[in-house]
Amino acid sequence: MPGRYTMISTGERYFQQGHDTTIEISVKGRPILSTLDGFFQSNLDLLPALIDEVVDSFTKTQGRILDLYGGVGLFGAFLAERFNVIVVEQNPESVALARRNVLGPGHEFHAMRLEDWARRTSRLQQPLAGIVVDPPRGGLSSEVRSFLSRTKSPQLTYVSCNPDTLARDARILIDQGWALTHLRLFDFYPQTTHLEAVARFVRA
Repeated sequence: MPGRYTMISTGERYFQQGHDTTIEISVKGRPILSTLDGFFQSNLDLLPALIDEVVDSFTKTQGRILDLYGGVGLFGAFLAERFNVIVVEQNPESVALARRNVLGPGHEFHAMRLEDWARRTSRLQQPLAGIVVDPPRGGLSSEVRSFLSRTKSPQLTYVSCNPDTLARDARILIDQGWALTHLRLFDFYPQTTHLEAVARFVRA
């Protein structure tokens, strides 16, 4: 009896789970590397609009960008065209790929839990243009929210896959001195209750 295999397609190539470890996905005309068994946005048609929403939120700022929960550097890869990026991601395999996706000199990559990195980072040496957070469904921990409130960043862009935790975190961030100025929803999974959202905060 033949074996059974899980195949993943990017629309251009097929990859076999258990055989291939790295997948190459074309996003906005450029290759992005990801782990085959890791998380990557599945709606590739709508993904460019999500990336543009994140990148365009920093058009009028200068400095470095913190890319927190940065994964394989999906947002960082495009932010790196105009900024130096600091990627923080706890999965070392993802960070190894982020180093290949986020091109150019001057970027930093940290393979550790965000809470641990924030605890060790007493202050950032260069001014921040802004912060991107793309947390899992559980949202931000209290320690991360406290770190965000202590930074000198003028802007925070929050990418969320869970409206419930986004609403909870937004309420706390507002209480900590941020102001919600923009919210856009992306229907990545039509006919389901799941939404992607991008919320922009500035210092109140």
